[in-house]
Amino acid sequence: MFCPTCKTEYRENFTTCADCGVKLVTELPQTSPKPDLVPADWQYLLTASNDMEAAMIESFLDGEQIPVFKKNASLQSLGLGMILNIEIFVPASCLERSHEILQAFKETDFSFEIDDDFEDFQGYESDEEGEL
Repeated sequence: MFCPTCKTEYRENFTTCADCGVKLVTELPQTSPKPDLVPADWQYLLTASNDMEAAMIESFLDGEQIPVFKKNASLQSLGLGMILNIEIFVPASCLERSHEILQAFKETDFSFEIDDDFEDFQGYESDEEGEL
């Protein structure tokens, strides 16, 4: 027996999910995996080390009306609910401008660590007093 909502498996003779309160079913419906395909005309920009960095980069690019496609390179977490190694793609026509935007942020007081190939975004660092 399975809960169709949370997918928890139950032993026989149970009829209702203890968490969701819904009636159990004998089999879960088959679901097709969600495609994680990068659009054909998009190019790799960089890999953010976690979902917070990816959101920050997406925000910078969104401010310049550059769309972003994020792909999870690995689904590891540290038990903190974080997604690690998120590959970021932009339309091929926006790749050069995206590099320029991130380089400009690197040169501001935000003190980003972006390598020359933009393949290992490390995020922002604090100063000696721990301030951003």
